[in-house]
Amino acid sequence: MGGGVALAVAGAFHAAAASLISKVDVSLLPRAKRSAGVLSDVKEVLGWLRGRRRALPLALLVGLANFGITGVMTVTQFQVVQRGGSALDVGFLTMAAGLSVLGGAALAGPLVSRLRTGTLIAIGFSWTSLGVTGLAFIHEGTGLVVLLATTFVGVPSLNAALTGFFFASTPTSMQGRVQAVVGTVAAGIGALAPLTVGVLLQRFGTTTAYLCSLGPMLAALALGLGARSLREIPRPDRCATLEP
Repeated sequence: MGGGVALAVAGAFHAAAASLISKVDVSLLPRAKRSAGVLSDVKEVLGWLRGRRRALPLALLVGLANFGITGVMTVTQFQVVQRGGSALDVGFLTMAAGLSVLGGAALAGPLVSRLRTGTLIAIGFSWTSLGVTGLAFIHEGTGLVVLLATTFVGVPSLNAALTGFFFASTPTSMQGRVQAVVGTVAAGIGALAPLTVGVLLQRFGTTTAYLCSLGPMLAALALGLGARSLREIPRPDRCATLEP
């Protein structure tokens, strides 16, 4: 049908989202203090983060997870094209991952409310790392679709555990600034994935590119399992009482 139609559909959904956001009543939200400038805000946030024993490791975890997950999807899509697959084949694989994330989102609520956040972080990174390892060796067929879907089912719970703690433990007056800085770091690390794995895929092949995506996930897993300050994070209903 052409790229234009696909972009038009995506644009329509973004327009719908903008319309819904405009209807949110923000009159009850606390008024933000007057900003002294972007650099001043960033310095204040960095100063706050440096004094917290959990905030910086968690920000690094989010960034490593973004790199690994983005890298996996990029390699999967590229290798389908390299093997002569069509855009529709790539779409089906991406849809499998997307449907898996939607299914995982339905499970995220019960899991996050019942398990300690530190435990859920360890389980989430273990599950995702195991799936990425399998993707490094299964490159096509039904096995690829099943493994891809299985790998991504835990992403919503992992995301909820990581970002939920930030929301619960960050002072209301700094919520926007802290989320902006942490989100920029995480997105910046993740943005390096397509270029990195693209070069590796072209020069060394699919397995090497997948293993490159696996490296950050294993580093995050080691940090999640090894850092006591992260393992002891409680359930969300108690996170507000724990210093970030």
